[in-house]
Amino acid sequence: MGLGLLVALVLSVVAVLNPGLMAGGEPDTLEVEILRAKQIVIQDAQGQPRGDLRVDQEGNARISLLDRQGRARLNFSVLSGGFPGMSLINANGQRRAALGLLPDESASLVFADAAGVPRTVLGLSRSDAAHLVFADAEGVSRVALGLEASGLGSVILPESGGGETSNGGGR
Repeated sequence: MGLGLLVALVLSVVAVLNPGLMAGGEPDTLEVEILRAKQIVIQDAQGQPRGDLRVDQEGNARISLLDRQGRARLNFSVLSGGFPGMSLINANGQRRAALGLLPDESASLVFADAAGVPRTVLGLSRSDAAHLVFADAEGVSRVALGLEASGLGSVILPESGGGETSNGGGR
C-alpha cells in the first residue's frame, strides 16, 4: 500500500510538471532535465496541501502524505545517515505503526497505542535473530519471544503474574 501511494505521489509530480503528458494530448513544450527545489507541495483540486517532499534541517529526506485537513498521515523518510523508514500516523498526530531499517542493520516493525506508546515490536537483528515484544501501557516490555539464528528459542514472561523465564530447548 505504501509503495502504491509513493507511485501516486510521483505521478502527481509528473502531472504538475507536464500536465499535457497525463491528459493524453500533445505534451507541453516544458522540458525539465533537473528540477531543484527545497520543498515540493502537492495540492488537491481545491488548492489544499495533500503532500510534501523536503529535506529537513537535520538532513533527513521526507515525503509526507496529508489528509484533507492538512495533517500528515503517512511519512516516508531516509535519515541523514541513510536509514529508511515509514510511519502511519493517526488524526491526532500519533505514530501508530512504523517500519524502519536501523543503523545497526536491524529491521523493526513497531505498533503503538492511541497515545503513541510503543506496545508491540517485531524485529530482526543483523545476525538474523528474530524477536516479538509486547509492552504495557507505560511502554515497559512485559512478554517477549525470541529466536536466535541458530534456532534456539526464548520466552520471557512477567515474574509477578506467576510466569517464569524460559530459555532454549524449544519450550
